[in-house]
Amino acid sequence: MRAEARFRELFGEHYPAVARYVLARGFQAADADDLIAATFEVAWRRLDAVPAGEDAVPWLLATARNLGRNAERKTRRERSLLDRLAHTSVSWTEVSSDGRTEWEGVRRALGQLRGVDRELVL
Repeated sequence: MRAEARFRELFGEHYPAVARYVLARGFQAADADDLIAATFEVAWRRLDAVPAGEDAVPWLLATARNLGRNAERKTRRERSLLDRLAHTSVSWTEVSSDGRTEWEGVRRALGQLRGVDRELVL
């Protein structure tokens, strides 16, 4: 069986099971869609490793579980970083006069950019 035909069959037969699994794990809307798509992307790339028939379901669910855990870890790391950054701000009064001069130069340079370019830099 050609790879494309096998993948289409795999997707058609097992998409509902993967979708139920992902939604039951609390992933919402776009996040769930992304996780389901990523699961089948891995299946496509590793099609030779995916078991045939109903034996594919545990393989797909394990893949979805691993991808979901990775996504949750990434989210926790991002939140942790944002929390740390929120608590590490420096007051303008704490910046040395040399530092203020440098920042003023940066602000002037940013002010000379077009809005789109400034947004990109920021």
